[in-house]
Amino acid sequence: MNMKFFRRFQKTAIAVGMIYGVWLGGQDEASTVMGVSAIVIVALSATVALSMFAGKEQNQSEKKQA
Repeated sequence: MNMKFFRRFQKTAIAVGMIYGVWLGGQDEASTVMGVSAIVIVALSATVALSMFAGKEQNQSEKKQA
């Protein structure tokens, strides 16, 4: 398995996490626990997205310096 596969897997996980978190939090009969779970899922998805894109920018800046 190569890095391209893992990048695609990360992007899919981000999309699924965001969609599921927003859907879970938007339920009319959602309890407090479900609301908190939705916030946690969205926060984790956002963290993965930010780390993925930050790492990509860092790699590009390192290549420019070399």
